[in-house]
Amino acid sequence: MYTWLKLIMKITPQEIMPRISINEIHRSRISVVLRFWAELLSLPVAQFGNPWYIHTKVKKVYENYDRYYGILRLGVRNGTMLKYKVLSLIELLPKLIKK
Repeated sequence: MYTWLKLIMKITPQEIMPRISINEIHRSRISVVLRFWAELLSLPVAQFGNPWYIHTKVKKVYENYDRYYGILRLGVRNGTMLKYKVLSLIELLPKLIKK
C-alpha cells in the first residue's frame, strides 16, 4: 500500500501519517516496534502518530512475542482529494475492463 501511495497516487513521504496498532502487552517495547516500521518505510520515527494500544486479556503465551510488530495503519494528510481520486478510479476500472 505504501508503494502504491507513493508511485501511483504521487503521495510524498511527508504526507504519510503512519500509526501502529498493537496489544498493550507490547507497550514496553514500543520503541523497537516504531524503529522497525520507520526503517522499513524509510520514515523518521517522529512522523509516526501515537501508538494505538489494544486492550484485551491475553490467554496464551506467544512464541513470537519479540518478533511481532503490530499492524501498520497508513493515513494521508489532507487526504480528501486522494479519497475522491480513489473513488473515481474504482468507478472507472470496470468500464475500462469491459472494453
